[in-house]
Amino acid sequence: MLSQLRSIEKREVAMPKRKASVEWLNSGDTNSEFYPSRLRRRRAKNDIVGVRINGVWCEESSSVKI
Repeated sequence: MLSQLRSIEKREVAMPKRKASVEWLNSGDTNSEFYPSRLRRRRAKNDIVGVRINGVWCEESSSVKI
């Protein structure tokens, strides 16, 4: 009896998530710009604009030897 009640409770909790997923699939992604904008911000943050060589900050690529 208790296991049946838990099973029913799990299904009731999962139902709103399923409904939201179905609605999202039907309507499409209205926040399509959200993830690309996050990606652009992350790339900009991770961009290397310069390096410190012997205590001197260099931004020119000609100063940096690969």
